[in-house]
Amino acid sequence: MPTYVKLTPLKLSSPRHEYQVRVKIGGKVVSRSKRGNDRQLLHLWAINKEIELKSNDEIMMGYCVSHAFERYRDEISPMKSGHKKEKIRLNKFLRDNISNIKLTKLSSKDIEEYIEEKRTQKKPLKPSSIMRDLNLMGVVFATCVKKWRWMNSNPMANVEKPKKTPARDRRITDDEISAILLKLDY
Repeated sequence: MPTYVKLTPLKLSSPRHEYQVRVKIGGKVVSRSKRGNDRQLLHLWAINKEIELKSNDEIMMGYCVSHAFERYRDEISPMKSGHKKEKIRLNKFLRDNISNIKLTKLSSKDIEEYIEEKRTQKKPLKPSSIMRDLNLMGVVFATCVKKWRWMNSNPMANVEKPKKTPARDRRITDDEISAILLKLDY
C-alpha cells in the first residue's frame, strides 16, 4: 500500500504543497518514491508501480517456501498455544522437497504432488495427517499473501484435499462382554 508524505513548501512564496509517495513491497528494501504537486497523479503512479513491482519475479527471487516456513516458525508460531507441535510440523516441512520451490513459482500442482508423495511413500500418511499438513501450509501461504506480501495469491485455493476417513462404529460383542465380566469377577 502506498504511503503519502506531505512536504512543506520549499519556497515561502510557493502556495502549493509538494507530496511524496512511497511504494514498498513485502517489507523488503525494494521501494520506489516520487515527488509532485498533484496527489491524484501520484496515486495513479503508485498503484501502477505497485502492480509492476509485485509482478516482477526478481524482487521475490530469493524467497523459497523454506523462507516462509522458517519465518512463520520463528515469528508467528511462538505466539500460539500449540506452537510446539506446529514447530515440529514446520521443521518436517523444511526437510521435504516442497521447501526448495521458489514462492513465485509455487502452484497448486506442487501441493498436489506433495499430497500424492505423502500418500504413496513407504509408510503412507493417513488423510487426517495430510489435512493437518495442508491446513498449516494454507495458513503459512495466507500469511505470505496478506501480511508479508511475498506472494500474489494462495496456491492452496485450488487444491483438492483428501477425503476424511469414515469414523469407526464398533460395538462390543456378547463374547467380549462375558470375558470382561469374567475377569472382573462380576
